[in-house]
Amino acid sequence: MPLNEEQASIIAEPNQNKLICALPGSGKTYLSIRLADAILTDPNTKLLMVTFTNAAAREMQDRATALLGKEKSRRLHTKTFAKIMIEQHKPLLNGRRLIMGGEYDNYILRVVKKLKIDVDNVSIVAQQIEEIGRDIHWQPKNDLASKAYIEIQNMMAMYSRIDLTTLAKELVVGLQSGDIAPLDYSHYIVDEFQDTDSVQFDWLSAHNLPSKHFCVVGDDDQSIYYWRGARGYSNMVAFQRDFKATAYLMSKCYRCAPLILGLAQQLIEHGADRIHKDMASGVEERGRVSIRTFPSDYVSPFTAILESRTKVLGQALPPPTADNKDIEAYRYIVDQIQEDYENWAILCRTNKHLDTLEYALAERGIPAVRLGGKSIFDTPHAIGIAKLLVGVIFPLAHNQLVDGLGWAGEDEVILQTMFYSLHGGGLDAQGVNLKWLDITTDLHSYCRKWQGKGGDVASTDEQLMDFFTVLDRHHGATDAQDIKYREAIARTLKSMLLSMNGPVTERAKKLYKLATNSNKQKPSHKHPGKVVLCTLTGSKGLEWPKVFIMMINRQIIPSSKDDSEDNKDEERRLLYVGMTRAERELGLHWH
Repeated sequence: MPLNEEQASIIAEPNQNKLICALPGSGKTYLSIRLADAILTDPNTKLLMVTFTNAAAREMQDRATALLGKEKSRRLHTKTFAKIMIEQHKPLLNGRRLIMGGEYDNYILRVVKKLKIDVDNVSIVAQQIEEIGRDIHWQPKNDLASKAYIEIQNMMAMYSRIDLTTLAKELVVGLQSGDIAPLDYSHYIVDEFQDTDSVQFDWLSAHNLPSKHFCVVGDDDQSIYYWRGARGYSNMVAFQRDFKATAYLMSKCYRCAPLILGLAQQLIEHGADRIHKDMASGVEERGRVSIRTFPSDYVSPFTAILESRTKVLGQALPPPTADNKDIEAYRYIVDQIQEDYENWAILCRTNKHLDTLEYALAERGIPAVRLGGKSIFDTPHAIGIAKLLVGVIFPLAHNQLVDGLGWAGEDEVILQTMFYSLHGGGLDAQGVNLKWLDITTDLHSYCRKWQGKGGDVASTDEQLMDFFTVLDRHHGATDAQDIKYREAIARTLKSMLLSMNGPVTERAKKLYKLATNSNKQKPSHKHPGKVVLCTLTGSKGLEWPKVFIMMINRQIIPSSKDDSEDNKDEERRLLYVGMTRAERELGLHWH
């Protein structure tokens, strides 16, 4: 595939710091690989390509290997920011264990309980802790966020844990002080640069030595992770300044038809603090854009058929539930795409709306595939239950027991005392403490009852049933905000464990492995014969022939949670990303 004029000018000088602003569908991955080829023509060069997801790293490495051949590929490494930082940080780890995802969330919940923070503010406090964690120059203040941050750092230190944000900050400080040596690559290419946060930028700056060359590729208009620290436009401007980089633009989009790209451009040009850029479509077909407004009195043909059938049977349709009270609006969406559903991807702001849409598709028998979203095993509840089971089954699983009881709501002082007294025995070896929560006391009795027993299938099943009976008895005794969800996960895990073969020790190990090593499905646009359901955030990096964006309503898109100008710009970029996933047709839905 030949390079266009813009692309050719970018790779003409390999030993140059570059800032490349690339439109959606402009071929930035292909360009990065061709630039890598030009860099590695010099046998003395060594290149690190940095991205954000394992899927993107694998794709980049595979495509590069196919183009470059074995000799050049040996001098090319493609890794995520997280993997690079974890490897480089090893001299500073000092026996601590890295925790992420739901496992880290459980520590947040323990801090919330200890500090008596309103459970409605959990997500806000978690975000504030992350923001403080990224600030290398942070100084404590007399506010709740500072107290929560100090508390979680103390808790992590006590149990020899470390989270990824703290790890990254420690690494940057180590690089700046000289305790950690910079990586020995001569060239660096960073993909999706608009998604970098302040610590990742500082990490890159710590490697900015005269003998090294840096190229960053991104699009400030596609920066949609402000809530997790992405600095988008600010980091792109700072990179050009601090690295004395030459700026390039890839202005031709080979994905979106002209009508689709033109509408997306009209939207995004209202944003402030952005790189103003020309946009041109490389697609000959004009494309189609339609506005679908849901009529307030709309009745789906499917509903009419359903009503007539129930009347024949002498029955009435069941009243709508809280989860699908607006089902007619979702049936309207299905009506719009059912004729050629296999060509469509339906995007929405939240997974909650996709839940109801999935129901509306299922009642028609339309097959759908759901991209992204959290696995059940990557939730604090699943991880907490798995750790608690391992902790009561295995006498020496002290860390798992303490973490599991922490999930169950046990007091932190009790947990700390227990952690230091669990030497050579499990919970059953502890003397009963009258200050324990009831669930801890019941689990203590459970351990004593089953000590040295079990082994056959019948006794294993009974032992598991006893364990979940204890959990069921105490679900409502904690401050958990989502008791029903917690109970549902417990039921799911109980059914899974009872369906397994082997003794209780093997089953507990299998569940623990699933809960602490969960993998999400790899996002893809290739799901033949099915309609694709995805959040706007999850759609980034993907493309489909036809895209339907649902519920572009006030309070949903844009969100009503934050009326600031910065948030409006973020919402505008989020919708822009969704619109530019469409190749031939774009449907925009108002409700």
